[in-house]
Amino acid sequence: MKRLLRFLVAFVIVFGILGGMMFLFFPEMFYGYFYRGSRIKGGITLTIDGEKVPVSDCELKCLYSMTYPQNVKISGNDIGIKADEAGLYSFTAVKDGTELRFYFDKETAGECIRFDMDFDIDTAGRVIHYTGKYRNVSDGLLKAEDVAVFGDYSLEYEHHSIGVYMNRKE
Repeated sequence: MKRLLRFLVAFVIVFGILGGMMFLFFPEMFYGYFYRGSRIKGGITLTIDGEKVPVSDCELKCLYSMTYPQNVKISGNDIGIKADEAGLYSFTAVKDGTELRFYFDKETAGECIRFDMDFDIDTAGRVIHYTGKYRNVSDGLLKAEDVAVFGDYSLEYEHHSIGVYMNRKE
């Protein structure tokens, strides 16, 4: 009986170690099936004309494929959406008539994206300066790297797709 108990304990320990290693080195195996958290999640620092504005004070909406509304969870300056499908996710934040647009393009349904962005909006100059980074955590914890995103775009846009595109493969 003791021998069987030792064998079972050893089996459980080895199975736990192997399972942990698989999750560490091949997390994409788990994200598509078992991961039920936010698949696009991150922090936003928003400054309008030199004044910091919490994202929770903005009217924030997200559309999947420019058509289907998504439920956005907001906590202070952090946002997250379920994003269970592959495709383009369009975010729009509006504060006092000033509109900010940014996009994430997911190649696969199991893809999970983390980001941290700073948006500085100059309404007098009609321009948005942005800096930040995103990380596709589905690549694996050891393989994932931060990708820098920076630049600016004009608020004088007429086409709906002008904005900051992140995670887009060229």
